[in-house]
Amino acid sequence: MTSIYIHIPFCAQKCPYCSFYSFFLNPEIKDKMIDDYLKALYQEIEKTAQHIVNKQIQTIYLGGGTPNVLSPEQLTGIVDFLGQHFDTSQVMELNIELNPYPTEEIYNLINYFFIHFKKRPRLRFSFGIQTFDNQILQDVGRPVSFAGLTDFIRGLREIKQENMVFNFDFIAFGKFGETRKGEAQLWDPGKIDFFDRFAKSQFADSFSLYTLELFPGSKWQSKTPDQAISGTYYGSDDDIFTEFAYLKDIILDAWYHRYESSNFSKPGVSSIHNRVYRTMQNYIGFWPSASSFSRLDGLDKLGGLGFEKTNKEVKALRWTNTSNLVEYIKGNYIDSKKTTFMTQKDLLIESFFLGLRTDTGVTDLEKYIPLLVTNYKEIIESYKDEGLLYDVDDRLLLTDQGMDVSNTIITDLLKEV
Repeated sequence: MTSIYIHIPFCAQKCPYCSFYSFFLNPEIKDKMIDDYLKALYQEIEKTAQHIVNKQIQTIYLGGGTPNVLSPEQLTGIVDFLGQHFDTSQVMELNIELNPYPTEEIYNLINYFFIHFKKRPRLRFSFGIQTFDNQILQDVGRPVSFAGLTDFIRGLREIKQENMVFNFDFIAFGKFGETRKGEAQLWDPGKIDFFDRFAKSQFADSFSLYTLELFPGSKWQSKTPDQAISGTYYGSDDDIFTEFAYLKDIILDAWYHRYESSNFSKPGVSSIHNRVYRTMQNYIGFWPSASSFSRLDGLDKLGGLGFEKTNKEVKALRWTNTSNLVEYIKGNYIDSKKTTFMTQKDLLIESFFLGLRTDTGVTDLEKYIPLLVTNYKEIIESYKDEGLLYDVDDRLLLTDQGMDVSNTIITDLLKEV
């Protein structure tokens, strides 16, 4: 089976961590840009489908940017078009990322999806809340406040259906204020109390909790107003982790299960699409900058996709579409410079570090021994003693504390990453 990711890069506002800014700030060209987008997307889907061996689709994900810039009819039309070129009769999960505004527009879209796809076993809506801090929301151009977000969340209770899963995305920015006693304080007591009560109500099926990436050159690290929205970034790496740990503990105390480093859910509703990625099942991404992965037995006529098998050791391909919109519209979808031909060794390395970051862990450690450092047994025992690792039968797993430092543990165990 294969999973589908549709990259919808349109943004509702200019923000510092989206890969695509708005393509249509001028309303006069908005409709034409959307028409061009859909035409090019449909062409890529039709062409790519010819080279996929197993056309049965397991999950569909509409994400990136702000998908609700497209109308409900256009969004459901994309899914329907996929059904003309792939077998979507067994889709287990249909995902869509949404911003929590405009409120009524989002409610209408959810209702429209339910009517159109009410026979699907799971409709998963992921809402980009990000933060309850009004200053951050203002800085990143979000036309919403804490009060608006709480109203939006309360309104969702009226429209949720049995086959719907609601996920809420938050980001740890590391921005702290001070109490009157001079102590560090996240948000303010009323907002923290609401987050705590919201988690404990278990209305949310799942939470995603990410950390702001302060990578070199990031707009958040810029110190001059012309290079950054706010002129400064909000916190250090330590501040960001402190906020992450604080919010994470609230979520865990509300009895959500941590099934990945950044994802928490109630039993039985963890994202199937996320697990596809973590377990290295085949997935195909469409539109500029979308990523794909497939083992060779899942592909046919590699030349038609623009690939040439380099040697007999190649077992799988990981590729990324071009970010050049002009080239993409011409039909030159794939960026050959970002194509990785993966050997069995490459697959083992990825399956080790991806698996260890989930609640399923790594099984059959014996097959990874050639990739591990010579004293891996001692390192594993040391991390067990620290409460970061444990094993069950033939399965090696990270504890909650271990997931927080998973990169360090994996680096210590693998000869190369």
